[in-house]
Amino acid sequence: MRLLFAHIEKCGGTSIHRHLSQKVPNYVVLKPTPRHGTCMNVKQLKFISKILRSSEGFGGHRLRIFEDYFNEKIIGLIVLRDPIERYKSHLIHAVQRGICNNENEFISNDYYENFMTKRISNSTSSKRAIELLLSKKINVLILEKDFEFLSKENKALSVKNISIDRELIKEKNKEDLLLYQYFINQLKRKNINEILMDFDNKPKPIGLIKKIFIQNIIQEIAFFLFGNKGEKKIKRGE
Repeated sequence: MRLLFAHIEKCGGTSIHRHLSQKVPNYVVLKPTPRHGTCMNVKQLKFISKILRSSEGFGGHRLRIFEDYFNEKIIGLIVLRDPIERYKSHLIHAVQRGICNNENEFISNDYYENFMTKRISNSTSSKRAIELLLSKKINVLILEKDFEFLSKENKALSVKNISIDRELIKEKNKEDLLLYQYFINQLKRKNINEILMDFDNKPKPIGLIKKIFIQNIIQEIAFFLFGNKGEKKIKRGE
């Protein structure tokens, strides 16, 4: 049995990764590079899984629900966040990091609109995203409801002179709001403890040297061997 956590940006991933690493034996966070913005394909994940047989869980931005990783031996996990708060957090992050020069540049870029729906379904259809999550039996958790017990990490600090109209955010995230509301209203969602009950609560941690090797060597090899031909490194927002 292996857990796959498809981490959507600005949905509490840093805190959740830390929690999973304490519960899932040899849990590994797959970093966004070597090709930021692209998803990890089935062959790449299979290659990494064979080398890291002791790992019972992987998580990261590059894992996507629309890829064909999921089967009866995989426990899929995704966390949704209030789309308005997520969008605001993403905006602040992008301006702080210099990814966007200001809020107007962020708002005018449709890459950031309905971001959760696109990360799940590779489309802007909330209906398609919901169908995928249900058909693949992905465990969907809500950040505000299911992770109140976690201490928040990687907090975004406010940026001076940033202001954005709430109605405009709603307009740009209509599909994300439909997606979020669907799962908020779903009564039969498992909680995180139920999802993790099959895993050992006291895993042996992977050593620092091995972690560095995984992050900087194994993923690069996987991309080189099984990446899409001609694929280039891209910047966030493209």
